[in-house]
Amino acid sequence: GLIGLRARKARAALSALGISIGIATLVLVTGIPASSQRALLDELSALGTNVLAVSSPGKIEPPVPLPVESPAMVRRIAPVTEASSVGKTTAQVTRSDRSDPSEVSGVSVQAAELGLLPAVNGRMQAGRFLDEATQSFPTAVLGAVAATRLGVGPEGAPQIYVGGTWFTVIGVLAPMPLYPELERSVLVGWPAAQRYLGFGGHPSMI
Repeated sequence: GLIGLRARKARAALSALGISIGIATLVLVTGIPASSQRALLDELSALGTNVLAVSSPGKIEPPVPLPVESPAMVRRIAPVTEASSVGKTTAQVTRSDRSDPSEVSGVSVQAAELGLLPAVNGRMQAGRFLDEATQSFPTAVLGAVAATRLGVGPEGAPQIYVGGTWFTVIGVLAPMPLYPELERSVLVGWPAAQRYLGFGGHPSMI
């Protein structure tokens, strides 16, 4: 066998190279899907696999809103560890009072409870979220997609025009792949939405 290898060195080298390539290909074919699956599972675990979303039915006439008391009712359910809600408003948002509303498409304005961020495992990309001091005033937190469409960078922007009122941007959310509706939203405090935007207080999603 050794004489054969020494006599045909090129053939032996090519055979060894072919075997090496075959083993490497097998390792890659089996290893890449496994690592991708592990990365996906890690991402899903970080985003929260124990989260349920309850929303009002949107295709019923006349519309049936969720009761104002429904978030508190959900919190009283024994297995629930945390609950928060958002409520859609009819307000339009633009970059300024002189901008055309059609320039900003697919961005909704929603009232948000203060406990929203921990309930959806969200985090801030810039600035801060609504709190007791800011929820009653015309302040807003933008989803990642909404910030892009409104031309607001990580450094923030002075103000945006929401429903005929200037709102100060105090923060931008980091991307939230499991909650695209929040990524495309301008979030304002619950009391501020009722005071400035005519919000009725009914949550649209818990």
